[in-house]
Amino acid sequence: MNVHLLFPDRDFTVDPSPAQRGRDVMDDLGLHKLLQAMAGGNPLLYEVARAVLLSDGPDIAVIRYRQAVLEDALQNPECLRTMFQIAERALVGERHWLFGSFWSQRPSALLHRGIDVMEAFARELMRLKATVDESRHAFRSEGLRTLAAVLDDELSPAFFEHVREHLRLLQFTEGTTVSARLGPGMRPTEFVLRRPAKSRRSWRGLRSSRGPAFTFTINERDESGAQAVAGLYNRGINQVADVLTQATDHVKSFFTRLERELGFYVACLNLCEHLQTAGTVWTLPTPLDHPQSDWRAEGLYDPVLTLAGRGPVVDNDFQMDGHDVLVITGANQGGKSTFLRSIGLAQLMMQAGMVVCARRYEGPAFPRLFTHFRREEDAALERGKLDEELARMSQIVDHLQPGSMVLFNEAFASTNEREGAEVALQILTALVESGIRVLVVTHLYALTRRLQGVPNLHPLFLRAERTEDGRRTFKILPGAPLSTSFGPDLFREVFYQEPRS
Repeated sequence: MNVHLLFPDRDFTVDPSPAQRGRDVMDDLGLHKLLQAMAGGNPLLYEVARAVLLSDGPDIAVIRYRQAVLEDALQNPECLRTMFQIAERALVGERHWLFGSFWSQRPSALLHRGIDVMEAFARELMRLKATVDESRHAFRSEGLRTLAAVLDDELSPAFFEHVREHLRLLQFTEGTTVSARLGPGMRPTEFVLRRPAKSRRSWRGLRSSRGPAFTFTINERDESGAQAVAGLYNRGINQVADVLTQATDHVKSFFTRLERELGFYVACLNLCEHLQTAGTVWTLPTPLDHPQSDWRAEGLYDPVLTLAGRGPVVDNDFQMDGHDVLVITGANQGGKSTFLRSIGLAQLMMQAGMVVCARRYEGPAFPRLFTHFRREEDAALERGKLDEELARMSQIVDHLQPGSMVLFNEAFASTNEREGAEVALQILTALVESGIRVLVVTHLYALTRRLQGVPNLHPLFLRAERTEDGRRTFKILPGAPLSTSFGPDLFREVFYQEPRS
């Protein structure tokens, strides 16, 4: 049975080991806090949400497909949570039975384990079918309606009756009947398990399937004889035990996929509850078809700050219509890096099919998102800061795809302003000419001045607001770069004290 809640035509697989690109994005954008809120203490939800957020950007149709499922989840949260709990409970039970039979791989042990697991799976499948049937009238998304149809086709009353009958027969309450032929050396071969005879017989008794019935009984103290008969019994049921094991593995695979894909939407529900508790807004964004489409946001804020409980968070707007590069300048500690993170997080969340922390958000999907944020000095002293920055830039270039997005935060500022501006200018213009969307936070005035003179480059300049008395409002507004970062403001705030009269 297919799940297909994240993709319309395939299942989603979780990559347990993110690439360096994913680790940098997580560290630079503060994704750990966001994922912790989504997980609610469940490691599986953390891993699933991380994998979806850090995967390559899907096409617009997939984003809209997920958004439709999420809308159903927001309208029917208890149904989605119950479905997830059913899948979770089924897999926990399977692991319990697996642990109990871990030390024995005999066919008899595998058969009994398979019966127990399949009975438990059947109960959970019945609960799943009943839960979906109760809410299916409210489903509007293709994903959940298709899943409901699959469950209808596969989990009919006749199916459950068929399972119960087979599991009843495999209990061998009427005895175990196995036929075999005598091979070379009078050794039995070609074992075939037969339907149990009507009369009750012990597994210790053997009879021929044709002709007169010849029987014998193993003495209770005859351990060697009992072991020999047990060996014949295990050989007789071996094929059935294998088939039952494959059947349980098939159902387990379905529950595993269901748990993971439902887990993503449960994690989204957890995040929305956290944001609602914090009194903030969110919206389902509008993905745009063309990479050069208008890209704008209203009331955009950083969810990580909100989840950290640092009080009201200042939101901001931006509009990239017709611009190749977004350049953010202004006073130190004016909210530039926070604004850049909020854009990166919103883009990842939109491309994952999630809600976005804004009143309105619309923009194109990018195949990949990269971050190049300032790092601390290398503690091992293996390379200088500029060398380290260039090495990270080289890794980004190696994995870039046309139409990707790169976020730069105070990049190439580890050398003097003239050299840093020259390095940054060459890299930024090359990226833009290659069709890469670039967002930059910088205090290199020489860089911003030179960007304005590059032919066929259309930068959008935003500036962190600073009032005349030096106060930071954390609003990011359209404005040309200034030749000062207002360092004296920080000096007075941190070090300077008014002289006492």
